[in-house]
Amino acid sequence: MTSKKSVSPRALRFQEPEPLTKDQVEEIMSANDIDRLITLPLSLGLYCDDAFWGVGKCIDLAKHGDSRVRGHAIRAFGHFARRFRIGHKELAGPLIASALSDQDTFVREQARIAADEIDTHCLWKVDRKGSKKS
Repeated sequence: MTSKKSVSPRALRFQEPEPLTKDQVEEIMSANDIDRLITLPLSLGLYCDDAFWGVGKCIDLAKHGDSRVRGHAIRAFGHFARRFRIGHKELAGPLIASALSDQDTFVREQARIAADEIDTHCLWKVDRKGSKKS
């Protein structure tokens, strides 16, 4: 007899992020379609060739009310750091540092991953003072 495990409705299901045009990104952000916003920052971090524009969009998404969108936006900063060796210390640094103390465990985990990427690939380190342990 097999038992079925209950899955939270907020549980993330794997979706391969797809490359998007700037127009598609703007359309998704304007529509505030949560299902598409969840993977949007990962698409930007993995595929966007305009790092400054992509990081700017992720800065906006890092302030989103949905923790899945916020967490992935924070994680995308690490992707940009790895791909372009940039981290936007003045703009993204405080968002990542704040996310390390976010109430949501998922956001904190994504922030730790992004901070590790920035610490490894950029010329500055993320301020980890006051971050929560999960």
